[in-house]
Order: sequence, then structure tokens, then C-alpha cells
Amino acid sequence: MPNPSAPTPTSPIGTLLQVDGLTFHVPQRALFSRWSACIGPGVTLVQGGENSGKTSLLRLLAGDLAEQAGSLQIKGASLQPQPLAYLQQVFWIDPRTEVFDALSPHQFFAQQRA
Repeated sequence: MPNPSAPTPTSPIGTLLQVDGLTFHVPQRALFSRWSACIGPGVTLVQGGENSGKTSLLRLLAGDLAEQAGSLQIKGASLQPQPLAYLQQVFWIDPRTEVFDALSPHQFFAQQRA
């Protein structure tokens, strides 16, 4: 399981992404149960063992996978009542996709800027 007990800011001041009570279970086990965090701007490391829920967490935060309970908010836009406003703040590419494999990093970033 990704480490949801890692220290995260508890104050919404300076928060970019606010997660409240995120819950997501798969048939085999609970991946997240009422997990909350305030994540500020910058780099955040998500780590865990194989099949621990890292990709599921990223998909949940990106709005690519529906949470079973809880709420996600970026810059005041909540995913559930304001999906378009929320998703406009998110950049997500599924790591399993092969769509961009033929592009160099320079080509990829030039395409994203366009």
C-alpha cells in the first residue's frame, strides 16, 4: 500500500490538493480507507511495493478512477460537483500507455506545450 501515513501538511493553507476521507477498495482488499491529506505544490513521492495501490492512488487523484467515498479538491475545485474545473488542473498520462513511446522527450514536451 502506498504510504498514506507519511507526514503531510494538515493545514489547508498553502495546499494545492486536498484529499478528505478517500476510500477505495478492490475485491481482494481495501487500498484506502478514509485517507486524508493536504498536499502542497512541488514534488511528492508515491512509493510502495508491487500491486500496493500506487497507480490506483494516482488514478484516483487524477479523476481517472472513481473514489468510493471521500472528496478531492484542487485550488477550490472539487472533483464531484465540479469535474471539469477539477480536471483542468490535472495532468495525467496512464503509465501503461504506449501512445508516446515513439516520441523523444523533446517531442513529447513540445507536443504538450502546443
